Amino acid sequence: MQTLPLSLTQCVQMERLHLGNNKIEYLPPEIFAALTNLRELYVYKNKIQMLPPEIGNLRSKETFLLDRIFFNESFVVLRARVL
Repeated sequence: MQTLPLSLTQCVQMERLHLGNNKIEYLPPEIFAALTNLRELYVYKNKIQMLPPEIGNLRSKETFLLDRIFFNESFVVLRARVL
């Protein structure tokens, strides 16, 4: 999987989204505009080059695990915990 299906926008009550260990290159901003109850996001071991600014609009964010993400062909280890 290289991107997420926009049908995820219908899962408005979703609180956890585990997308780790895929080949995701792109996170559609529409998904994060719709998933306002999302508290935990795990996107480790993917090929994401940019995070959409809409992620910052999530009201209930608690944990984002962005571990082993590739940015511009460089391997970056990033862990973030937002309380």
